[in-house]
Amino acid sequence: MKNKTNSLLILEKPHFPSPEKDALFFFSGTYSFDLYTYFGKVKEVQKIHSIYNLAQAIVSSDTVFFESKKKYLINLDISKKPIKDLIGIDSVSKKTDTIQLFHFDEDASYVYQVYELKNEQIINSSENTNVLYYSTDYSYDKHKKLIKIATTDDYGVEEIETATYDKNGLLTSKNSFDTNDGINVVRTNYTYKNKLLTKVEKKEVLYFLPTELNKTTIDKIDYSQYENDETFINRTILNFEYHKNNRLHKVEEISSAFSKKDGVQYKNTRTFTLEYQPNKLVIYANLPERRTYEYIFDAFKNPKEINSFIIKKDKTWLHKKTTFKILYDE
Repeated sequence: MKNKTNSLLILEKPHFPSPEKDALFFFSGTYSFDLYTYFGKVKEVQKIHSIYNLAQAIVSSDTVFFESKKKYLINLDISKKPIKDLIGIDSVSKKTDTIQLFHFDEDASYVYQVYELKNEQIINSSENTNVLYYSTDYSYDKHKKLIKIATTDDYGVEEIETATYDKNGLLTSKNSFDTNDGINVVRTNYTYKNKLLTKVEKKEVLYFLPTELNKTTIDKIDYSQYENDETFINRTILNFEYHKNNRLHKVEEISSAFSKKDGVQYKNTRTFTLEYQPNKLVIYANLPERRTYEYIFDAFKNPKEINSFIIKKDKTWLHKKTTFKILYDE
């Protein structure tokens, strides 16, 4: 699927890339539980998740089915390309060069979402609910890269996300501004070497600004002038190391929370070392608790088993096991 995206129109809510999440895929539920990320013609996946105690008896177990429901569409009002619908289109309306896609709530038909497309890109999404109306605008650069997402509701509560890219199309920075409680600002910067992600630096600060700034667009404010000795900062740094063959080898995560006045209130370092074996990936983690994760893959490189081990002193025991029974279309 992913190798065919140039010949497909993928209809889903626009979102910024997350290079750090792609590198840390082993902590992503999407990786294991979203059929869109699987290789081959996957029809259905049965997931069996079990938790064990120290005596290796099962404490709890549950089974969940994931079924491929999103289908390919052919609709020339939307695109001349094959369409993969990840939104759930119920009806289409075309006005001049703008296309509206409607998705109605399964339980209440008066609750619905509308997506507006122009040049095969979603430029606005809106959602009518029985409580609020939400509207989100999406902006792109000349290379069709998403650079801004701005959301408002009936009360004018605003959330803005922005992004920049380098000449190779790689994400170099991502910023988010949220006005739900003061203005929460998250700035993330990305560093690469030979197009490989080597460092991620994220800084999160909650600001309370003078009322005269209420009419200023929140992504245009110089927040540095409102920092002082009491400003509380959350910072996370991710460092990535690779083998000579460009395979990810080690990840170090350093998290801290501090202010100039009170000093460091929290600091923690986590490391992950990756070992590759035939149809298996082993991850040795220090969280600072010691853990080992095993990812076992089938012939299509889809996960068929994930095991999580706890290491205490010299004893290693299985804590969690997730088994995937994958049904493929013939």
